[in-house]
Amino acid sequence: MENRLPFDMTPVQAKRFNGLVSILQKGGEIEDAAFLHSVLCQTFLPYKDPGKDVREYLKVQGHAHLLLKAGELFNPRTKTFEPVPLPFGPKARLVLAYINTIAIRTQNPVIPVEDSLTAFVKKLGLDTGGKTITAVKDQINRLAASTIRIGYSTSEDTALTGKLDIIDSLELWLSKDDKQKVMWPGTIKLSDKFHHSLMEHAIPLDERVLASLANNAMALDIYVWLAQRLHRISATKPQVITWKALEDQFGGTYSNSRKFRQNFRERLQLVLKFYQDAKIEETDRGLKLKNSPPPVQPEKKLFLPG
Repeated sequence: MENRLPFDMTPVQAKRFNGLVSILQKGGEIEDAAFLHSVLCQTFLPYKDPGKDVREYLKVQGHAHLLLKAGELFNPRTKTFEPVPLPFGPKARLVLAYINTIAIRTQNPVIPVEDSLTAFVKKLGLDTGGKTITAVKDQINRLAASTIRIGYSTSEDTALTGKLDIIDSLELWLSKDDKQKVMWPGTIKLSDKFHHSLMEHAIPLDERVLASLANNAMALDIYVWLAQRLHRISATKPQVITWKALEDQFGGTYSNSRKFRQNFRERLQLVLKFYQDAKIEETDRGLKLKNSPPPVQPEKKLFLPG
């Protein structure tokens, strides 16, 4: 008997449904793992395009402040540094997973974008047409040009400031189409410090879940946040994250707290369909997080070539 979807679905809904069925049918067995540095599992990218004139984006997470600053890339034709807007949205998040995953699998900080990007985009179930690839490459350029500052209050009178360099260098080449004049990323080189740290602090993620959530930036953020946090919580002492802290971390674009909570709950419920081992309780104060197994067991990290 032919399998039929229970009701009419949009393409995005059908993709999530099929992804969930695949995971459930295989009992949670991981086919391919994606990876992300534990630091990048924190929310620090805008959900929507803030516009070309916005050059900074600040997120507050407890005592930590993360400042994302837009940068410039050198144009070989004009011989000038040209401003590049801030990275944003689900594609920027998938690009970070792509960069981290290829670096882990090849054990090499140099990533040939042209040789691996289309295959990764295809595995995530995204359209590999020119429009999608162009948008993904644009996010690579934005990430390469941007810088991340991390400020941490150690007391009322003292603070620490650090800089997170992910991409050390980016090879660019101009398209031959004079009408477009697009700068395409050719090769990425991760900073040595970030690459060495990634080898020690990579969080394994289920690539099928990333594919299923590929159209929802907040859901991606919630999934990777829970993936790196829940297994580190004490088995005897749950952690309560207040609604105010959650809005500081995952909000920022909502007109009121009630609207944020509604949207956050919807996306959390979507994530929990895929991460069913996550032990979370909602309280009046916020979320109570309990020790839970990670979505991908550490021994199943795939440190294998491409």
